[in-house]
Amino acid sequence: SPLGFVATASHDRDIRIWDCRLPWTGHMGSQLAVFEGHTRAVTACHLANGGAALLSCSRDHDVIVWDTSTAIAYYRLQGHTAAVSQAFFLDAHLHNEEESEAEVARNRCVGNIRYVISAGYDGCVRVFDLRRGLESCYCDVGRELTCLAKTRDDTIVAAGDVAG
Repeated sequence: SPLGFVATASHDRDIRIWDCRLPWTGHMGSQLAVFEGHTRAVTACHLANGGAALLSCSRDHDVIVWDTSTAIAYYRLQGHTAAVSQAFFLDAHLHNEEESEAEVARNRCVGNIRYVISAGYDGCVRVFDLRRGLESCYCDVGRELTCLAKTRDDTIVAAGDVAG
């Protein structure tokens, strides 16, 4: 994150947040939090919204959105039928007339993030709508997907398969 925090994924099924700010802060390299909730190895993770939200994906077929202030899984996104190799948040501007209490809590965690996109070994790219808590679309390319990338402005997404 821009604040100097790093999230790491591990085969031990946990995600850890580390303080990697400059050495004179006295906290460099300190483990700040552990997030437990996946049942198999975590394949990727990303911090967003100034470090308020954490995204992880795993060999357990799930993508989880975490609230970093509580270390609680805010969303468990399911739909993949094999390991998830990569996932990203996609920003979107939300237009809420009146926000419910749940939407206020959600916005505190994920801010303008509306979508999560993921790719997996099931050959699918899936898009989840966080506002609805549902999968909004998917594309089955028919080959195991090992990587996913996006442009900084979230307008282009590319997925790579085992063939390269």
